[in-house]
Amino acid sequence: MDPKFIQKIKDHIIQFADEKFGDIKREPVLSEDKILFLDTILDYSDNLARKEKEQIIQAIMYVQTALDIHDFVSIHSYKHDQINQQKQMNVLVGDLLSGKFYHNLSRVEYIDLIEVIAGAIRTINERKMMIYHSDIHSIEHLIEEMKEVESAIVIHVAEYFKMTEHHDVIKNWLLMKRLFLELKTYAQEQKSAVITLLSQSNNEDDVIRMVENMIPGIMIRLESLIQSLPLHLNELRMFLMNELKRISQKQGILLEEG
Repeated sequence: MDPKFIQKIKDHIIQFADEKFGDIKREPVLSEDKILFLDTILDYSDNLARKEKEQIIQAIMYVQTALDIHDFVSIHSYKHDQINQQKQMNVLVGDLLSGKFYHNLSRVEYIDLIEVIAGAIRTINERKMMIYHSDIHSIEHLIEEMKEVESAIVIHVAEYFKMTEHHDVIKNWLLMKRLFLELKTYAQEQKSAVITLLSQSNNEDDVIRMVENMIPGIMIRLESLIQSLPLHLNELRMFLMNELKRISQKQGILLEEG
């Protein structure tokens, strides 16, 4: 759990996007949690030098950020035709980041990781098609699909490196963070991918309440899952428990421990 390493990965990708497209209005949003999980997974990989680990994580976060940028454009383009030039810029940045993913992985021995990530991307795109083009948008269905989308790349990488003990923690943790992000985005900008989709068949205020009401259950489940992590993941367990308690106190949510 090296905050400096996580920040280094973030700074590297933001700097790259900035150098190529300095006038981009929307800075890439990078998930520190995904970097954390990837760092943990690669820490337990044999014969992986620090520099190789850094290059692999950078490569993965390049493609994750590209997916997030393309996703933002596809979700909001129908509402923002007046800023078409900015949308095109975001698409270009996303494509450029995808290119850096292939470039970075070609420089290390783990070339077969490209196919692993490609499989994750196929899974993500298939589930996004179900989310955005399905006529059925029950909250349970959407949240389950979102959970798989949010964690797909990290889970595929974990399976590749034979680290399967914390899949449920990864999925629920990233889902929790995504729901918090959607609520924050809606509060600040009056728009949110999840709330917009659910509001097609539900009242918007009811949707917000439903999302808010789901979070405590996810957090309580996470508390149990984190406590059950194996001994060799003790550092991750301690970090996540402390962070979960911090979030619960900030949100006024009571965990099982109280």
